[in-house]
Amino acid sequence: MGLYLGEKMIAAGVVQTPSRFGQSYSIEEALTGGTWVDGRPIYQMTIVTTANGQSMQMIPTSIPSDAQVISASGVLDFRIAGISHQYITIPTSDSYILVDARDGNCMTIRLDTHSDWNGSETYINVQYVKPVNI
Repeated sequence: MGLYLGEKMIAAGVVQTPSRFGQSYSIEEALTGGTWVDGRPIYQMTIVTTANGQSMQMIPTSIPSDAQVISASGVLDFRIAGISHQYITIPTSDSYILVDARDGNCMTIRLDTHSDWNGSETYINVQYVKPVNI
């Protein structure tokens, strides 16, 4: 059994979406099956955190610091009175995700969210490629 959040299910640490979306999400590094324009395989990782409603929330990851990020997006599970869940995709006009801060051997995500979103469960999906070993 898993925990359902809207149309998402979390089971054994894996965020899964219905099959009609054609993609699975994991908190572990996974190959997407696709390739970047130069032929390198694309990796994907989903980071699950709680938004603190402040600018520049620092979120550590295990994404290698020498990876090239090609996509970063997220969704907040924002709960407001009278509505059980309202999903807000980020970036928006007043929130963003920055995945370029380096902390040792791994990247750090900087998440900037609206103060009203404090406490919202947040899923950040990052796609990246690794450097070619020469």
